[in-house]
Formats: sequence, structure tokens, C-alpha cells
Amino acid sequence: MFRHILLPTDGSVFSQRAIEAGLAFAKEHGARVTIYYAVEPLPPYVWTEGVALAPGLIERLEEGAQRNGEAMVRDAVESARKAGVECRVEIGRALSPYEGILDAVQQNQCDGIFMSSHGRTGLVNLLLGSVTHKVLLHATVPVVVYPARG
Repeated sequence: MFRHILLPTDGSVFSQRAIEAGLAFAKEHGARVTIYYAVEPLPPYVWTEGVALAPGLIERLEEGAQRNGEAMVRDAVESARKAGVECRVEIGRALSPYEGILDAVQQNQCDGIFMSSHGRTGLVNLLLGSVTHKVLLHATVPVVVYPARG
């Protein structure tokens, strides 16, 4: 049934647990995976006119965000290698993580998403709504939600 599963990560312990379970699920179904990390845009105040920024600061911030994304997927990639599951990585830039996840599903022609019920945002989710909740509302493919306490 599943041939290509998206495994989003935010680098949290919850996310890594979901990835481990998602890799077992993918292996059982003979599916390959794409591990996805969303690099969020720089805050608006960085782009505000009249703010004096050191030359090259924005480029250094964006390079740092990319390196951070690469670090966030390292454990997941190693887990996929150990599990013997075909894996690729995508570090995407998106207006929000949930939009990046949905775009990655389309771009990679994934037929499922396997993700954690909670990530690293904690209390903020009570106020703004969780990434997982938004993915569930807008996804056009099945979403398996792995419990954070699992």
C-alpha cells in the first residue's frame, strides 16, 4: 500500500521516536522514506527597513539554519541506514513547518506521512495549534500520528 513515506523531524526526542517507528513501518511495507526538516524563515524584524545589519549577517544566519537542519536529520539518516530502509533527505524552506511538510509530500510524490503527535514547541502549540494538527487538517495522503509517549 505505501511506497514512499515522508518522515518529518524537528530534531526533538519525540520526533526521533516517531522516525524510528516510521522506519519500522516503512520496512514492513517495503517503502522508501524521505526525511524532511523545515527551515523556518528569518523573523520579519531582520528584513525591516532602517535596521543596520552587519554585512553578510543574513547570509550567515541562513547558512547556520541550513547547518542546523543537516544536524537535525543526522540521527534519522543513521537510523534508516541501520534499518536497511532506502532514505533520502530534504531540508526545505517554508513559511511554516506544516506547509513545508505538505509541499514535500507533493514534490516527492509521497503516499503517506508518519509523524509525532508532539514536537519541540511545547506550550506554544496550545496557543497557535500544532504542526501535526495542521498537517492532519490539510494533508491529501494518509497521516500516521505516533504518540509522543509511545
